[in-house]
Amino acid sequence: MPQWFIRGLRRGVVTTRYPAHPDPSAADLPTPPAFRAGAISEPMADRLAGICPSNALGRDDGALTFDVGACTACGRCRREAPQALTQSGQFELATTDRSALRKRFALRDGAPAGNDGAQTSQAADRVRTAISSQFGRSLHIRTLDTGSCAACEQEIRLLAAPHYDLHRLGFFFTPAPRHADLLLVTGPMLRVFAAAARKTYEAMPGPKLVVATGACALGGVYQPDEFSHGSVDALLPVDVWIPGCPPSPLALLEGLLVAVGRLAEKVSGMSFAGAEES
Repeated sequence: MPQWFIRGLRRGVVTTRYPAHPDPSAADLPTPPAFRAGAISEPMADRLAGICPSNALGRDDGALTFDVGACTACGRCRREAPQALTQSGQFELATTDRSALRKRFALRDGAPAGNDGAQTSQAADRVRTAISSQFGRSLHIRTLDTGSCAACEQEIRLLAAPHYDLHRLGFFFTPAPRHADLLLVTGPMLRVFAAAARKTYEAMPGPKLVVATGACALGGVYQPDEFSHGSVDALLPVDVWIPGCPPSPLALLEGLLVAVGRLAEKVSGMSFAGAEES
């Protein structure tokens, strides 16, 4: 009998139960920093803004700004000011509103409000029901790399591994954009990929979603120049934003759950418009 089969019997089921139940591995994920209220002084804020490699931290009229979408979770800020910043442990950061990832707070009165992940579905059966009712349990994802370093792709591949098993939630990958409901885009949208990105999006049937995945796709690492558009929304209409560098498989799953709700809204909108026309 093959050893892998025996090992499987001994270990039992290893698939995560997220989102119906918390995943124990979430505590070990690299996440954006959390700010302790009132612990950051003006000089400290200047230092933090100066050492941030992606300009996620900045200064603005006596305030400290923080763009979660640009954060690479490198840990420099936490090492510089451990008394003021800690690892948040929050990976449920996907949102349909890019501005929700930008925080601004005065140094004198504490920390910025965080995204509490309120748009995330809280139970797996609700997700299955939504996908089944709208798409017959066949919501298909087409990935599109527009110039990434391949770190995001490595995390995306893990979604099909036994631990995460995105198929249990009704998600499937497809190589054909004509069969895709959702376009999962990684990278800073290099200009040489512009035509291919447009053609891929146009080939998808409606309603369709675009999900910007990772700090590069959110415009947090590369600024617009002669080589790059800097972010996906410069070329395609983005519906959901998933921050991270790279986003973990759990963060990707949470983003896909947010996308289910967004796609359901589009389907309902189309149905209502069709009813009005008739």
